[in-house]
Amino acid sequence: MRTTIPHSTALLLCAVLAWALCPADADGKRKRDGYGHEDADEQPAEPQVTCDQPAFGKTCWGMSQDEVRGVYRDVANVSRHKLGRGRDVANLDALTLFLFGDQGLVNVTVAFSEDRMANYIAYIEDYERVNRKLTAKYGEPALQDAKFNSEIFQADPASWGLALYNGDVAFRTSWDVPGMIVAHTLTRTMAGIEHSIVYESTELAGAYIEMEEKAEDKGEGEGRPVQQRRPTVGGGGNTGGGGGGK
Repeated sequence: MRTTIPHSTALLLCAVLAWALCPADADGKRKRDGYGHEDADEQPAEPQVTCDQPAFGKTCWGMSQDEVRGVYRDVANVSRHKLGRGRDVANLDALTLFLFGDQGLVNVTVAFSEDRMANYIAYIEDYERVNRKLTAKYGEPALQDAKFNSEIFQADPASWGLALYNGDVAFRTSWDVPGMIVAHTLTRTMAGIEHSIVYESTELAGAYIEMEEKAEDKGEGEGRPVQQRRPTVGGGGNTGGGGGGK
């Protein structure tokens, strides 16, 4: 026999479940933000770190995995050499990956996952907004361009969203910061929209590549996301073809 729960009772059950799943503070108050996460001011305080080689956020190049866990308590193991953290960056949904070599933290990649549905202009607007934030922090970029596969799109900014959808444009901006390269890119590959920021230690990158080469010889390599030269975009699976890959 089918049982029907009155609407008022269903609302009450939802309210009780929401209260039960929402963690309480010391005063019994339960606060959540609009995304179901704890409010930022409800998070345990993270230690302040001072270092000679600042990397992404509160991390430093050369940190061990345990040291990064001490700075960001919500990181999780992704693989033997990677930690991951799902948290908004620049007010956009993002997954941050921390990559470690024998000498510690060497690369941090922020992969944005904000879903703009079919509004490809919105992806470009996100890219430009993040660019402004990075420029405010690191100064004028060393490189900033948009690589088009068609002059028709290039001459008409109103069509850049369509160009991104077609894979006919790739945006890139990079900063040469003391001790690291910061590369911000937006492109479309066979996998979809790829919007990311890569932070890389200029001092430790070579050592990581050597470590991976030795691991690959043993069939144990994890791939080489570390970049061996100035970051570029526009190829490597782009649906519209184009220049060299990362």
